[in-house]
Amino acid sequence: MRRIDVFAVLLLIGFAINSFLPGEKGAEPYFNKHERTPPIVHSTDPSAPPSSQVPEPDLEHDPKVFVKPDTERTDSSGTAFSIDDDGFWLTARHVARDCDRLFLIVDHKRRKGIRVRDVFLHPNADVALLRTNSAPPALRLSDTPLTYGELGFGLGYPKGDPGDIAGRLMGRASLKIIGRREAKSPLLVWSEEIRRPERDGSLGGLSGGPMLDVNGDIVGVVVAEARRRGRVMTADLLSVAELIDDAISAPDFKTAFDLEVRRGIGESDFDTHGKHLRKNLTIAKAVCLVD
Repeated sequence: MRRIDVFAVLLLIGFAINSFLPGEKGAEPYFNKHERTPPIVHSTDPSAPPSSQVPEPDLEHDPKVFVKPDTERTDSSGTAFSIDDDGFWLTARHVARDCDRLFLIVDHKRRKGIRVRDVFLHPNADVALLRTNSAPPALRLSDTPLTYGELGFGLGYPKGDPGDIAGRLMGRASLKIIGRREAKSPLLVWSEEIRRPERDGSLGGLSGGPMLDVNGDIVGVVVAEARRRGRVMTADLLSVAELIDDAISAPDFKTAFDLEVRRGIGESDFDTHGKHLRKNLTIAKAVCLVD
């Protein structure tokens, strides 16, 4: 989602991308240009053995998603979430890239936000680490193996407003950035089953939000959607681990993260869980401003 959503133009081999979330250029402008979201994809579903563990990523053989980044720079918004109460947050790379100023909103009525001090971008995957002076209680990274059909809950700010989705894990895909020979990263593909509140249209603005499992642990970062097929794509935790490893080796970054919050979550109460995490600012709206 370049600037606004620029997830740039997704073309798929195994997934045919027709348009992008807010801010992307594509055949079908589904999204508000001021809400960053993942690209829209259309494709056949990944084949998945029922009730079995999802294998490790295979970047050469998993279905390919090709992304051509958009160079347009404009104000936009997405979602971010706390992973350490010392002031570290995760979001999507396209939400945080090329911002002259980046804020996390703490008071929506007064439009007040805390300024992001530092941004650390993954070189290939669509994930980014943010740093502020402090942060609310953090979410926990999952250490449980993924299984086909398991429930996942995407929480954040679709279209810039509070909203949540529930879906089931379908399989893997491989993201390739056009113009960068070695830029490949693993994705997870989810079927969208429930939205709360119920709204039609794009999930633009949910980019950068957490995908949580039934334990309330992080299993991915929302980065793209296939609107017509009802699919949501998330960056894999392997990419998050790479990002954190790179960040903590950089000057001024701490050497460990204390990941805290863990609460069970289900189809009947995932939106209540989302409201709680937004209220205590564990999940925040990210606003990117371009001078």
